[in-house]
Amino acid sequence: MFPKAPDKRRLVNKTKVAKDLTKAEAGLRLFGFIIPEESGLYFFTVQFCCAEVWLSHNENWRNARKIWDAGKLSQEIKKKKKKVFNVSDMIGLVAGQKYFIEVVATCFHERNKIQLLWKTPTSSAFEIINGTFLSHYVEDSGLNDSKIYDESLPDSPVCASRRNKSTYLQEQREISYLSHDQLKDILPYCDYKPSYIVNHKVGNYAAISAHYIETFIYLFPEHINFRNITEWISSPVNKDNVLEVVHSFMESLQRALPRKFSLNEVRRVDRKPDTQRGNRYLIEVELLDLTNNRKVLLSEYVFMPNGTKKLCYPKDFQWNRTANVYLIVTAKNLGRWVHHFIKNVERILNETNDPNLHVIIYDYNSSDINLEKVLKESSLTNYMFLRESGGYSRTRSFTEAINLVSDPHSIIFMLDLHLDIGTPFINNIRKHCIEGHVVYTPIIFQLAYGANAENLAGIWQGQGYGIIGMYKSDWDRSGVFPTHKYKWGGEDWELMDQLVGVGLEFDRMRTAHIHHYHHSKNGL
Repeated sequence: MFPKAPDKRRLVNKTKVAKDLTKAEAGLRLFGFIIPEESGLYFFTVQFCCAEVWLSHNENWRNARKIWDAGKLSQEIKKKKKKVFNVSDMIGLVAGQKYFIEVVATCFHERNKIQLLWKTPTSSAFEIINGTFLSHYVEDSGLNDSKIYDESLPDSPVCASRRNKSTYLQEQREISYLSHDQLKDILPYCDYKPSYIVNHKVGNYAAISAHYIETFIYLFPEHINFRNITEWISSPVNKDNVLEVVHSFMESLQRALPRKFSLNEVRRVDRKPDTQRGNRYLIEVELLDLTNNRKVLLSEYVFMPNGTKKLCYPKDFQWNRTANVYLIVTAKNLGRWVHHFIKNVERILNETNDPNLHVIIYDYNSSDINLEKVLKESSLTNYMFLRESGGYSRTRSFTEAINLVSDPHSIIFMLDLHLDIGTPFINNIRKHCIEGHVVYTPIIFQLAYGANAENLAGIWQGQGYGIIGMYKSDWDRSGVFPTHKYKWGGEDWELMDQLVGVGLEFDRMRTAHIHHYHHSKNGL
């Protein structure tokens, strides 16, 4: 939630903080303005904590640049290639001008204070900057213990810089998809019913234990950001086999539509094996439309039965490019995370202008957010919210939120709040929710403490099924959540039993476009 929602906040009258820094997880942001009294060259340094210092040439935080970095300094010391000074380069400042400055620091157990010092043009030593030369960014002394998401706080240059560089949540440029109707005559249609599908009630947690392997999807190519993650199991998809499938499809395409398209790039291929009956593939390739020289995306499900190299379209098994998707979250006194979720969806809509993306929020009278006000002030238009009193119940809140969706042909997707969701994930949902056939429960990457999208570390939540999507019609016929579950624990696994029991399969795949933050369990 950094930097918009600090746990504690207070005004200081000098660049020294000497309490509340003894916890291992203590991160600190010290920011505001400095106003020098004399023009000339200045030097800066930080003592006692691992920190970065950012300074703007004016009052605008967006113009800040990094002038001191303890991490980089430590690396240079280890290299021992040059003499290293524990101070910034000399920086020219003008008397009376206001400059935005920020210190972002992590302080460990043995450190109980942090201080930013400067050396002025006429001083012989470094000194703590006192209140004479400081001006606060915002007067918020009355919000010391208010754990809210505060829009009046500026973004942090260090975080903005890393977000702009991160490729974790990004995908190749999005271009228009060809509709299935444009491609329906490329291949013949065939029946598709995997051998692991059942149509009867299954025992407790049988969906997880008995159907786990059959639900796994293998990706090609694996995402570049995960090649050095030890928990990422290398894809068992054989490159030559995948390209053979793609080329077979392209040959059929060329026969049906000669001189219409040429292959530009293989974006991805998802393979779902059924050892008894064959392999299902989702082929996604970038084509060049030779009639207008425009690039388009082809994204189609195909099936290759065992014992043959011929492809066919599985009957009634194509994804809906324009399906309504309802992202659903529920919470009690997690206002900062609700605000984070709303901002996340705003970014997605800003990139896609997707008219079929909706939000539903079920709130248990949270005291740390005015949900109605936040939603009205946001750029969201397709949203609904419920506010109820009482203790938190995950099953009840999701059930009642889903009941707000009246169209059975819409996708409902239940989410946790502690996530960052990349724009490509929305179409990822559409691709892996097939009405009457498939529900989607992706495997999410759980970030380790202190990790972020730029510096990946963590594990895959292989046993978590709480983040799940399906068509509303499939939810209705499955019997929905088990009613005897009221809070957390086992309800997602029991829901999987019910879904499998009505003849649905579920897709499990590691997705690169969503991650789960390490967070406190307090209040959950």
